[in-house]
Amino acid sequence: MNHPPESNPDTVLLAPNLYLWAYQLADQSTDETFWQAANLLLSPFGQTLEITERQNSRILLAKSSSIPFKLQDSPEISGSLQPLKLKDSYALFANLGYDDEKDALDRVKVNELRSLNFNWVAPEQNFLGQTLLVTAYLNRVNQQRDLKKLRNIAHQCYQALFPHSPQSYRQGTLFGSPIFEYNPASEDSTTPHVLIWLFRDEEAQEQINACLSYFTDLLFYRAKVVKAYEKSRSVYRNLDRDYHKLETKLDKLQT
Repeated sequence: MNHPPESNPDTVLLAPNLYLWAYQLADQSTDETFWQAANLLLSPFGQTLEITERQNSRILLAKSSSIPFKLQDSPEISGSLQPLKLKDSYALFANLGYDDEKDALDRVKVNELRSLNFNWVAPEQNFLGQTLLVTAYLNRVNQQRDLKKLRNIAHQCYQALFPHSPQSYRQGTLFGSPIFEYNPASEDSTTPHVLIWLFRDEEAQEQINACLSYFTDLLFYRAKVVKAYEKSRSVYRNLDRDYHKLETKLDKLQT
């Protein structure tokens, strides 16, 4: 795979891709809002979603497992969307980005990531959570950078996609390439859990390609755990508030 020389290594990525996983608890009263959000995501690509449920099947499309699409103004950018049924919930998996398998990878400035951002608005009811994964190859110069320098590049990626600063972040290495996690423990399921993975070589990309279906399940269970924690904190706050109200009333009765 050829990595062309680049005069501005700090702000250029190679073949960036965005992956979105979103999850919704199945409920006839709110299912339609989830699929409306999916169709809103598809609308810029001239596609629509037609859900067909089949017994004992994860696949929710009648003719294929996913819907492919391309950006009309940028044919080098393509993607796909896949709706799924996971136990008591629905899942949406979408990918949008550049070809990461060709020899000469596309060079993309960090601030151009915003053109890849999905038009996704999370439903308010029964929404379990979402994870956004950003992947990109590092050029030769940045492959040798230390973690602090690569963290700055990851922060630039985040800021290109979101107008607000992240609540918190963590960092590490996965399959030999640095990965950064943003909003890892947010109590708001509509705040996206964000992973930015900067590839030093092909190994991490190969692992993603081999494990995408496992990622869908893993992130589903993560979303359910975080949602349960979010609800428990809400219950605790309500109980604490009611306790203090009751305590105040008892104090008044004793005086």
